Amino acid sequence: MRREGPLSLMTEHKEAIWTTYSPTTKPDTAVLNRLVDAGVSPRIEVSMSVVNNEILRRHFLELTTNFLAPFGPYMRATTPSEASSPFGNPPPLPPFQAGEFLSSLAARGPGKFLSKRTRSNWLDLYRRFLEGKNFMPWFQKRRRAAEQEQRRLWRQARMTADIKKLISKMSEVEIVDSFNSIEQHLLEEMQSASSSGGSAATCRKMKADLQTVFHVLPKDMQQLLLANPKRASLLYSNPDSPKLPGHPSLQGSAASEAKLLSFLPL
Repeated sequence: MRREGPLSLMTEHKEAIWTTYSPTTKPDTAVLNRLVDAGVSPRIEVSMSVVNNEILRRHFLELTTNFLAPFGPYMRATTPSEASSPFGNPPPLPPFQAGEFLSSLAARGPGKFLSKRTRSNWLDLYRRFLEGKNFMPWFQKRRRAAEQEQRRLWRQARMTADIKKLISKMSEVEIVDSFNSIEQHLLEEMQSASSSGGSAATCRKMKADLQTVFHVLPKDMQQLLLANPKRASLLYSNPDSPKLPGHPSLQGSAASEAKLLSFLPL
């Protein structure tokens, strides 16, 4: 009919839609064949509608899931490995650039599921999705959720980490870095506990870890750290911490440390 041109509409009545749009998807005959004819009985029609709705709902859910799968790596939260310290900052999520994403996707292909249900211009569907006004709000919302989940996972890892085991394998520079990281996490937890009712148990765990790391540092480094009044107040509340083999520890007893701290302004 399209080859006949618009004059064919003037000779006889025909229902048609004229468009330059080229569809990127094609009918899924496997799903269409599963749909049940409702029949003539109202009761059968209602029950068959429920069955058909469930078939279509599952189909479009699977179709949407496979379509969005290539965006997964940009929204995937990571957890610290067993060999790494959870007291550092989690790595940022991979940066997203639309051009690089489309080039990478074109090289990989649409995947087995979508290849059976899309035409050769399937990449245009992704391109239109990226250019649509709804993409960026959706993408940013999912990224924020992934970043929040990643912070939760790393916070949970810090709560279960064995700080003694971790620092026993560290160099002095790495131990100092760990001290600074734990101190920062402790301050954040204390602020959260005071403003939004954060966990007091988390604060106690961070403070105990801070004490443990402090006690394996050389004495001159300890005194340098204690020169900061705020830091001294963090350490003063719980002076007892066991020594670890393989690292120099603070000379003197807990009482001598308390005496030293008593001269520092708080």
